[in-house]
Amino acid sequence: MPQLEVDIASVDGNKPPGVEGFTKMKRAGVTQVSLRGIYGRPANGQAPVFVDPIWLRDKDAVIAAGLKRSSYILLCVPRKGMFTPEPEAQIDAFCDYVTLDHPVCGQAPHDMVGCIDVEEASDILNAEEYFQWVLRAAKQYRKRTGVWPRLYSSHRVWHEYLGDHLPGQLAACPLWIAKPWPVSPDSPAIMDGAPSYKPDLIPQFGNSWSSYQYQGDALGIPGLTATGDLSRFNIVGQGAKGQWVMWIQARAGGLAIDGDFGPATKTRIQALQTSYKLDADGIVGNGTQVLLGWLNPAPL
Repeated sequence: MPQLEVDIASVDGNKPPGVEGFTKMKRAGVTQVSLRGIYGRPANGQAPVFVDPIWLRDKDAVIAAGLKRSSYILLCVPRKGMFTPEPEAQIDAFCDYVTLDHPVCGQAPHDMVGCIDVEEASDILNAEEYFQWVLRAAKQYRKRTGVWPRLYSSHRVWHEYLGDHLPGQLAACPLWIAKPWPVSPDSPAIMDGAPSYKPDLIPQFGNSWSSYQYQGDALGIPGLTATGDLSRFNIVGQGAKGQWVMWIQARAGGLAIDGDFGPATKTRIQALQTSYKLDADGIVGNGTQVLLGWLNPAPL
């Protein structure tokens, strides 16, 4: 069964779902909700950034419904004729507004690390400058929280705006891949995870991806009155190989980082799951991803 994520922002126009609405999502297979925290430049009369009220409105109801929770910032980049705060200032605004809880041993974790949404075009920055802008934002998040953020982007964005740049230190960020979408926006929600549609991987990250956004502006998501975006988590276990396994091994600690999810990796994952009150099945799905994102962060 897929494990799904819904992400929403105030611009979607949903009425408050409340605990009842988020519980409906959970019953339909949603395991995590991400609420936009910050849009990184002035909007709707707010400056220097737009603070999205949806985080404050819905953050407690998500947890009360038994869902995992996260938040994201749409990272704005320099554009002609627009004021754009420095990336550090955007991240500071995000961290000042959005508080996500570090896991506590003996308790099931409920907050995934925050996410930096990388998708806006720039008519000023070249590919190297764009990459450095994103890296500065990620480093500031690492400084503020002690961990690397999740990174939302797509193959198209990475190719067109960042010139197929090698990830460098951004390889420490769990990658949330956007598109291709099998259906157009404002289509009925696909709640089975769209298993026949595969993410268009960003080659520079190999096969490393934590989740795949397969539908945007979906209609009819249980609990929502307007639209939301749907993603599915990358669930892996023994036998998996590649860069995503290397990320898992690095975060789990105490393992050879060889990209081979063998018995030793499974045993280590089970031990962590037991310590943090997760199902000790040795499989890395949404709940275990949430935990691993906070553990053994790569140095700055």
